[in-house]
Amino acid sequence: MQGKSPFLAVCVIKNFLRKVI
Repeated sequence: MQGKSPFLAVCVIKNFLRKVI
């Protein structure tokens, strides 16, 4: 999952930020 799909990582990070904020 590392350096395999940057798009997926961005999606996950965005979702996490949305949940945190």
